[in-house]
Amino acid sequence: MIGRPAGPGRYHALVGRLATRQPPGPVGRYGPTGMGMVRRSGPPAAGPPDPVDDGVLIPIRRGDRFPAVFGVHSSTGGVTEFVPLAQHLGDGRQFFGLQSRGLLGGTRPAPDVTQMARDYLDQVRRAQPTGPYLFAAWSMGGYVAVEMARQVIEQGDRVGGVFLIAPPHDDRYGPWRRWTRWRAARRVLRDLDDRIGAEPTGAGAGRELLPLWDLDEESLPDPLDDGAGLLDEEDRRRLRVERANLVNVWAGIRYRARLRRTLRPYDLRVVLFVPRDDPEHRRRDTLAQWRDALRSEPEVVSVPGGHLDVLAGPGVRLIGDRLRAEVDRW
Repeated sequence: MIGRPAGPGRYHALVGRLATRQPPGPVGRYGPTGMGMVRRSGPPAAGPPDPVDDGVLIPIRRGDRFPAVFGVHSSTGGVTEFVPLAQHLGDGRQFFGLQSRGLLGGTRPAPDVTQMARDYLDQVRRAQPTGPYLFAAWSMGGYVAVEMARQVIEQGDRVGGVFLIAPPHDDRYGPWRRWTRWRAARRVLRDLDDRIGAEPTGAGAGRELLPLWDLDEESLPDPLDDGAGLLDEEDRRRLRVERANLVNVWAGIRYRARLRRTLRPYDLRVVLFVPRDDPEHRRRDTLAQWRDALRSEPEVVSVPGGHLDVLAGPGVRLIGDRLRAEVDRW
């Protein structure tokens, strides 16, 4: 997530601004990202930047240093935002982005964090069969990274560290409120699935979609419905990004509830990179949420920037330097 998810919270406004600023586009310099062309800045990655599977594991920076860093997407599903970070790791160090399924077509995104983590670990092991594993994540991806680490430990392997960049924070939803809002979200997802998979015809769909950045009960006309019912590939790409965002938001909301109620606190090393420009109450609530979810006190690193731009401003150098040191210590 790129902020606070669910409902009319501030998260969705941030996601909306990001989606407006970086609309989905074609395959980028470092492989398909689902969020547009990657900027050609900094040293090029070594070797062909082809995805290792069907667009889930994206080699952003090639190298020969062990271990690699694996970065989990935010709720938008893409990995474009990790490119500047990977460039700060230095020569020889590897960075792979983990991108949501469904952005490039084909399989629908996994609706559950546990399922995502299991799927992504299968891909990670194709690039690095054994630990120690270094998992980084931005926003909503923090839930997935922690769950991946949890599963690695259960499998008897090693985790070198979990590094949460602008860690996610979700408001507490009671069971009834969470269920009613999830019902609304499912209606949106059914509409998105229908639109993405529809055959081009001349019949107008006449659908209305709930605003994806503000899941209330007020429907808005589908901006893609031009009366002709025709979708080109760019339209479908936009809808796939919107679907991935909605699926990921709700996967995070449900996992947050599990962290609070049923999961044992994660008991290995976690580093939280907290944007110092975020409002004080958001930083306070985020730290409280993650301290409750962890058995050991996390290391907290204050970095320049806000939740939305922490990977685009001066904070990215500080985070990159830290991850480079983590690779080197092994």
